[in-house]
Parts: sequence; C-alpha cells; structure tokens
Amino acid sequence: MRLLPFLFVLLFIASSIRGQGVLISDAPGQPDSSAGLEVRFSQKGFLMPRLTTAQRNAIANPAIGLQIVNLTTECVEVYFSTGWTPVACACSVPPASPSSIQVPNACPGDTQVVFRVSPISGASSYQWTVPLGLQVVSGQGSDSLVVSVSGTGASGQVQVAAINGCGSSSPLAVSFAFQGPGAGFGPLSGAIGNPVNFNATSNTAISYQWQFQSGSPANSNLAGPSVVWSNTGSYQVILQTTDANGCSSIDTQSVTITNCPPGSQTFSFNGSTQSFTVPNCVGSLTIQAAGAQGGANQNGDAGGLGAIMQGDFLVSGGEVLQILVGGKGQDGIAQAYFRSGAGGGGSFVWKQNGNQLLIAAGGGGGRSNSGTMDLMDAVVGTSGQQGAFPGGSPGNGGTGGSTFNSNDAGGGAGWNSNGTGTGPGIRPLAGGQGGSNNRSGGFGGGGGATNAAGGGGGYSGGGCGQNSATSAGGGGSFNGGTNQQNAGGQRSGDGQITISW
Repeated sequence: MRLLPFLFVLLFIASSIRGQGVLISDAPGQPDSSAGLEVRFSQKGFLMPRLTTAQRNAIANPAIGLQIVNLTTECVEVYFSTGWTPVACACSVPPASPSSIQVPNACPGDTQVVFRVSPISGASSYQWTVPLGLQVVSGQGSDSLVVSVSGTGASGQVQVAAINGCGSSSPLAVSFAFQGPGAGFGPLSGAIGNPVNFNATSNTAISYQWQFQSGSPANSNLAGPSVVWSNTGSYQVILQTTDANGCSSIDTQSVTITNCPPGSQTFSFNGSTQSFTVPNCVGSLTIQAAGAQGGANQNGDAGGLGAIMQGDFLVSGGEVLQILVGGKGQDGIAQAYFRSGAGGGGSFVWKQNGNQLLIAAGGGGGRSNSGTMDLMDAVVGTSGQQGAFPGGSPGNGGTGGSTFNSNDAGGGAGWNSNGTGTGPGIRPLAGGQGGSNNRSGGFGGGGGATNAAGGGGGYSGGGCGQNSATSAGGGGSFNGGTNQQNAGGQRSGDGQITISW
C-alpha cells in the first residue's frame, strides 16, 4: 500500500524527463503524443467538478478555461473573460426573458451599484449591456451586475438577456438616471448695502447649504437667500444641494459687488404699457403706485380719488418690470346720457417674466350726474367698492366689477378679469383700456359712463352706478411688498408710479 504513491512520483518524474504526457488508465500504455494528460478507461468516463450556480459564483478569480458542470442548469460551462459560458446543456429551448430588473438608487461617483434580476429557470448565464457612464465592476454572466457610476452621472438603459446552451432570451431593458440635483445659481453681481437675492436653479433639490464669503449672513439653508455685502470686491459663493435620493451637487462661483448709487424713475400716464429694467447692481426696489381719479359730473363735482400704495420688493439686476399708469376717467358733460363721470384707471407694476403682480393702486369711481351721493374713492383692500344704492357689484380677488342692469355704465376691470356692463374696463394683461361708452373710462381698466357713472379699475374693479343719482365704486388695491405704506382716496388727476433704489 505504501509503494503506490512512490510509483506515481516516479511516473511524473519520468514523464517530465521524457517531455511526454501523462496517461491515467486502467491498462498499460503510453499517452497520445499530442496530450499533456490523457485519461483512458474502457468502462468509465471523465467526471468534471459539479457545482451549483451559487457555488460557481463563489469561486474566487476563476481562471480562463476553468470548466465545471453546473448542477443548477445542467450545463457544461467554461469560464472566459466575458464570464461563464455554457458549452452544452440538457435543454431544448432558450430560457425565458427576465421579467424585471431591480434598479438601485445611485449617485454620481458611486462604485458599488448593483442591478439584479430574479433567476430564470434553465438559464446558465446572463448577458448585461450598459451605456456610457457606467463601468462594469463584476457580475457579468450572473443575475447581479455590479457597476460604478462616473463622476458626472449617467442615464440611459441597462439591458439583460438570459442564456443557456440552446440560445438567448429576448433582452429586457430598463431606463435609469443617476444624476445629482445640480447646484447652479444666480445672480453673480450686486451692490454695497443692497440685498443680493440668490436663486438656486435646481428643480430636484430638497436641501441647500450656502456659504457666502464676507457676506451677511455667512451661511444659509434657504432655496433663495438674501445676502448683503458691505464692501466692493469679488466674493466666493458655494452652494451644495441634496436631492431626495441623497445625491449632492456643489457649485462655486464668484459674485462681484460694486458701489451702486441711489436713483429713482417716475412714470406718468401715457396711455400705454411701459417697462423698467432693474439696474444690474440693484437687489431691491421701493415702488409707489397711485391710481387715477374718477371723472367729474357735468357740474364739475369731482370723481373719487385714487389709492396710493407703497412697498419694498426684492428683485434681480437685469429683471424687466411692466408698468401701467392709470388715466383719469372722462368727465360728464351737459348733454343727455353724457352727464356722469367715468371710472379712473388703476396703476399696476408686474414682473415681465411670469406676469407676477407686485403692486396695484385702485382708481376712483365716477361721480354721478346729480352729485348728491358720496364720492366713491379707491380703497387699499383687495376688493372693489360697490356702486351706490345699490349699484353694480364690486370685484373680489382680482375680478372686475359688474353692472346693475344691462343699461347701466361699465364696471371697472380687475387684475384677472374685465368689468361687465355697458362699456366695461379691460384688465391690464388684455390691454388695460378704459371702457368705451358715452364717456370713456381711464386707461387702467376704468369703466365707461352713460347717464350712470363708471366703476374704477384696480386689483379688483369697482361696480358702476345704478342711475344718474348714484356714484360708482372705486377700485381695490394690492401690495405684495414689505414696509408698506398705503392710503385710499388720495390721488387726484392721472395716476403715477415712482420706482427708487
């Protein structure tokens, strides 16, 4: 029994010396000259290592050419650089296609991102295809593929097909996007002592971490912080954003702060919409808007006065504002059905980008023919005034005022809708014209007048008068600014808007 190992050692030594192959056989003989190792039995076969798929996948660093019998798939498999490849299988048809791919959450730069499919019966391997931006780390040929994501992120489709010795299934594709939230922001300029109102451009970020070199405040977690610098120069601003998947993006830019002298610009009534471009160094404005007066009656009794509204507003350099200054309603004259005054127009300022209303000052209502009723001044509240006893209904929430009956004068326009009646005012975004009737309403949505007075335009329109003895309602107002100073029934004549910084 102890002699057998010794004989095998001699056999291998002799084989090495002779440079010939090794024969393992149940009978004497020489190996084939082309074989390094020959196994020769007349009643037995060669049995390769038999492993399950799980055991196969646990082999560390398999060598190219390694062979096994896969007990899970009943395939003879050989390992190549592309993974395990079936040579022959106990199958008659290719495997079914995978039903779904489990897509992980991942961020740019992640190195162990795993896509998975449920194992397919009869499949001996899986062929994965990935787009640019993903790099296969391991798992090609298995039901779990490990990839790394480029630092700039990746998006597209991952595909997988199940394979056995009889062929390949149809590939299954799934879309993915491994992107950070982005961290762009603006503006990149401002002025000493004026707030610079930053806006992050990301649509997917849920948290923000700002750092402002020499700014006040020095840090913020708001989406749109307001920062003040006390000296001119170029200062570094860093923004890090994070999305719902935990992915982060960082952007670093320089903000230039200059010395911006104060200034102002006044806009008077001219019957058209005007514009104002915010100076590049300005981050906030003070806007004062005055609505126009309503028309007088035939006797010269004055119409209702316009409101004056003032507030401070955060803006960005280069931003364009739209300006509409209200005009005084036309006065009544001593002629049948011409004797009452028309409504005064409201004055409005809004952002051109998105039509965001900043401020609106209501116009006064027209004076009735007889002059016996109280004046209907514009008010600082957002609702218009009702026409007197009991004239047309006022607008609310930005709507136009209405008429009392179809033969009355027109209601004043609001920000969101026109007035109604005979000669209704037109809302600013539809042109802002005063109602055209026997006596025309002021530009800015003033209602036109007949024998009855027209309602004032404004954020919400005033109702028209009921008849020649009742005055019309003044328009409502709106102020979206801070540090407000508002007063109703103040402005006579045409309206006016002053912007200062």
